[in-house]
Amino acid sequence: MTLPDQKTAKDSGFDKHVDNGSDTGGDTGGGDRIIWTIWLIIAVISIGLLPLTTRGMEIARAVASFCGYAL
Repeated sequence: MTLPDQKTAKDSGFDKHVDNGSDTGGDTGGGDRIIWTIWLIIAVISIGLLPLTTRGMEIARAVASFCGYAL
């Protein structure tokens, strides 16, 4: 309920300055695509390094046992 002396958002002109990308006609998801690509690259590298890190831990245990330390 609005009083006669109150203006609504439609009357105040706030919606005239909203840029929702509808008038550009371009792709507005470019920033999201870059972020998803970066996360995908990080995930692929992490999965690719997983076998190397498990072998590296065995190597680290072997070197530690040669030095007299038990891990």
